[in-house]
Amino acid sequence: VNIDKLHQPLGRVKQDELVTLTRNLSSMMKAGLPLTRALSVIERQSKNIKLKDVMKHIREDINKGKQLNEALAQFPKIFSDLYIAMVRAGEEGGQLLDALETLSIQMERSSSLRKKIKGAMIYPSIVIIVMAVIGVLMMIYVVPSITVTFKKINVELPMTTKILIATSDFMSQHSILVLVGIVGVVVGFGAFLRTMIGKRISHYLVTRIPVIGGIVKEVNAARTARSLSSLFKAGVDVIGAIKITEDVVQNVYYKAILAEAAARVEKGTQLSEIFIERSNLYPILV
Repeated sequence: VNIDKLHQPLGRVKQDELVTLTRNLSSMMKAGLPLTRALSVIERQSKNIKLKDVMKHIREDINKGKQLNEALAQFPKIFSDLYIAMVRAGEEGGQLLDALETLSIQMERSSSLRKKIKGAMIYPSIVIIVMAVIGVLMMIYVVPSITVTFKKINVELPMTTKILIATSDFMSQHSILVLVGIVGVVVGFGAFLRTMIGKRISHYLVTRIPVIGGIVKEVNAARTARSLSSLFKAGVDVIGAIKITEDVVQNVYYKAILAEAAARVEKGTQLSEIFIERSNLYPILV
């Protein structure tokens, strides 16, 4: 039994591994190694079983006469449309090395930006989770002890206090049901966010939340500018670059702007005009 084959379906290629692959491929080709030789080196030195298998297939396809972009296109879950388009443009223009160098720089910057965003969101996420846990524990264990005091006093309580006590009683008497309900709400909310309606609502809200909204706008503007810049530098035509960038940005409203931009630029409209009309999402600097 081939152990590598058993592990292959479970493997995945991380973004950092793809960045390293691209940088190393560019460096080896710059040093004069043939493409197949460079791929063979990456295959042998990689510790990721999935990546080893992918590099092997790509190298074999190139030996059979395929171009690099055609071999990469067989693995869309690993190599994005942006990645494949830049490699294709580099091969067609005889500037594959330049395309790979530009791509590696773009990916490193995108990876760095992604890590900074995750780092910035860790603290508020932890605070919100801790607050939620403390709130549930207080409702189950603290409020019932206070309720006993209220009952001894035997006075008419405000409606808000009655609601709080009733909620606490329900949560303390049905703890398992409450926990199951919380898990169900979280899972259901996650599933809702993956629907188109959920995406439109959540993406609309995140662009208008104080502080977070500004970060979201800056991130999407940065992705747009960086992707277009890299694609133009690689020699991709304007319409093709805009359509590929549409796949790069995650927010549905930015996708809609770029879809409109591709259609209008094709008819002669300047790209800057579309961005000016959407200055509520794209900063004036862009």
